[in-house]
Amino acid sequence: MEKKLTITGFEKHCKEKGYIAYRYATINQGYDSYESNMKIVACYDNVFTSISPNRVYFKNSTGCNILGFQRVKYIMLIEEESSIGDIYNIICESKNGDEDDSYTVVADVV
Repeated sequence: MEKKLTITGFEKHCKEKGYIAYRYATINQGYDSYESNMKIVACYDNVFTSISPNRVYFKNSTGCNILGFQRVKYIMLIEEESSIGDIYNIICESKNGDEDDSYTVVADVV
């Protein structure tokens, strides 16, 4: 089951859950394949949002690593039980008008 969140709803939801880490990994993305030459796992402590323009940012405590998403339309919370953490799909408007882009971020409370 999925729950659709607005940008402000997502930020509020994350604060209520008290996440200690957010992970972005290429292996969790729809575009990743076994043959890919590059793999990355990046961890962040904080989430920040902006309404105008619609953006979601993840930042680590030192402030030197930032992951940002632009043209965010909404965020889908995947409400199924997962051993890797709470799963969110960040849905962004495509630059060229094709179908929306989706990026997966995993959040941990432990």
